[in-house]
Amino acid sequence: MPALKTVGRELAVFGFFLLLAIIFTWPLAIRLSTGTSDLGDPLLNTWILDWDLYDATHHVANIYQAPIFYPGKYPIAYSENLFGIAILALPFYLAGCSPLTIYNVMFIAGFAFCGYGAWVLARVATGSSLAAIVAGVLYAFVPFRFDHMPHLQIIWGGWLPLILAALLHYWHQSSWRSAAAFGGAVLMNGLTNIHYFLFGTLTAAITVFILAVIDHRTDWRFWVRLVVCGGLAIALMLPVLWPYKVVSELYKLKRDPDEVMWGSATWTDWLTPTFASKTYGDLIPAEKTQPERHLFPGLFVLFLTAAALVMWRTGNPACPDRRDRLSSTLRILDVAIVLLAIVSYWGAIAPKFILRIAGIRLLSVSSSDFPFTFLLLLIFIRLWIRRPEAWRGGLRLPVAFWIGCLWIVIGLLGSFGMHGFFHSMLYHRIEAFQSIRVPARWATITYVGLTVTAGFGAAALMRRRRNLIFVILLAIAVFDMRPRVRWEHAITEIDPVYRWIREAPYRGAFLELPVEEGNAQALYLLSETFHHRLTLNGTSGFEPTTHWHLRERAFEKQWTSEMTAYIAKLGCSIIVVHDDWLRGQSDKVHAWLRRELANGHLVFLRKFDHRVGGDFVFSVPANCPECLRLRRPEQQADLERMLNGQPVYLGRTFGFVDFPREERVAGRSLTVSGWALSPSGIRGVDILLHSATTRYHALLTDRGDVHGCAGGDHRRQRRANAAAGPTHRMVSLIRS
Repeated sequence: MPALKTVGRELAVFGFFLLLAIIFTWPLAIRLSTGTSDLGDPLLNTWILDWDLYDATHHVANIYQAPIFYPGKYPIAYSENLFGIAILALPFYLAGCSPLTIYNVMFIAGFAFCGYGAWVLARVATGSSLAAIVAGVLYAFVPFRFDHMPHLQIIWGGWLPLILAALLHYWHQSSWRSAAAFGGAVLMNGLTNIHYFLFGTLTAAITVFILAVIDHRTDWRFWVRLVVCGGLAIALMLPVLWPYKVVSELYKLKRDPDEVMWGSATWTDWLTPTFASKTYGDLIPAEKTQPERHLFPGLFVLFLTAAALVMWRTGNPACPDRRDRLSSTLRILDVAIVLLAIVSYWGAIAPKFILRIAGIRLLSVSSSDFPFTFLLLLIFIRLWIRRPEAWRGGLRLPVAFWIGCLWIVIGLLGSFGMHGFFHSMLYHRIEAFQSIRVPARWATITYVGLTVTAGFGAAALMRRRRNLIFVILLAIAVFDMRPRVRWEHAITEIDPVYRWIREAPYRGAFLELPVEEGNAQALYLLSETFHHRLTLNGTSGFEPTTHWHLRERAFEKQWTSEMTAYIAKLGCSIIVVHDDWLRGQSDKVHAWLRRELANGHLVFLRKFDHRVGGDFVFSVPANCPECLRLRRPEQQADLERMLNGQPVYLGRTFGFVDFPREERVAGRSLTVSGWALSPSGIRGVDILLHSATTRYHALLTDRGDVHGCAGGDHRRQRRANAAAGPTHRMVSLIRS
């Protein structure tokens, strides 16, 4: 029964954090198959997860030799491999969930796991389960994590607090079981996030050294268990890390010092909130901040850390609490100090902060000099009247609190990157650290340390009226961590060309054009989860030299016979041209195709519908002579229209949004406009907002600049739709 009760408690806590994750990311939970934070890295990570699972359940080949970036070596090693997340996602894959659904399930679960891991750490450190829940909320939903929503590996930061929790537990109760828990957390952390493996393992090693210095252990069994389990975890990581070393040496995949300098934090970055924070995001204009360097953890976690320093008492305090005539004065000073600290932060980062209630301006702050001066004065008065309870007779905070402070300092120093000595030393002396583009991500080590210190602060505040204070602290923590999330809608319908690619009997790889245009490469990867065929395309943290040369040629519009020869040299058999995505280089590509078709270097095979244009498939005869039997000569007219810059007939309903195209739309009103076209006519158009939770019916008007194909080339194709005819409509909505 005790074991069953323990399991029930663990599941209940995880369920609480899972529920909070669903609320904070709503309505993603009801849009698992289409929702995504953007159409870039989330689609890359969706493909990585899918490939991990596909390879593990099909041919069990070299998992690093994924079918993208052909003929590059070990493409999975150009980014995070996500093996640890894939292991946990396996049941959903076997159940037949779509790749994006699996990604989103693990995305939400990542937040919940962070909360659970932080809860375990704070509970081990403080002994208070309720204080640990407050600390778990502050770690799981720290604004930094919502600033990195496209990076699934950062969302899954729950193994780091579990590493420290296992280490602290082992120090108090050394056994093979607790040592194995430490080794398992180290291993799973490495399988989930390579950067976190570097950060967490090094920090854990420093922690072991510090604990060994302050707490001498002479029992050789103690060290044997720790070394065996920790060493085994690192040994098991070596085969995982080896391909990274191979591609690093093969393609010189190392970050330039200037690039690392850009990703190195400053003191100001630790005060800078992310726009994704609903509580703090409007304090400073987004254009005045640096991407990926929004490190501010929120005021409440700092308040709880200060509360631990001021209010913590041991179970048998040396100085009992006395209700004397100074108590009221001290409480008033404490409240004033907290309020001035908040106002000082507002003044330090906001160009001008104005607090209004019912249209009445109650507070206006444009700098921090005035409130910060009074803050220091009140702190001095407070300490002069009475020292904090935690300082009487010497600081009485447990060793675990100071270990949390150690993690705070290590993460802080590491985040400064090339601006400081710590990460700079690691960068110049350890090859693995040369792959880190953003040292500011060391901040996650600081957040683990703040989990410990905030847990002690929450426990100190809950010494009286525990349940009431817990509810208040939890409410403040949830309010402080409120996110502001903007979701994208991913079109997951499989285009006809990919169904053909999956079944077509050709050898070699295929190439999609354009090579680089907007989010095209990420969308190619989403389609890769369906067909799993070799492709020259790809996107990741790094790229092989072959793909770099291909991309540079396309970027510089070098559409010549040399481009065709280079594509053939790479082993390309099929070229798919997404004509409607060519945009500014369409004329160059059309001219190139016409020349190469004329001299026989390319052969037109067939055409498929694609979004608001066509997909045209060509073969490279030098690499695929058997592809000639895949030709559809009756579609030659479509090819001619495409090469002449004319629209081609599509046998399905489609549309296009003209406005808005910006990433964010400011203001309280929104205008949506665009056009839709269908062989059967358009009877009505609905516009879905807020991840399809709100539906608006659009106003329809004819517009003269959008026309259907009316040429005789398509008379036979359109005969069935002649009665209705294509309808060209303006789709518009104005919402206040």
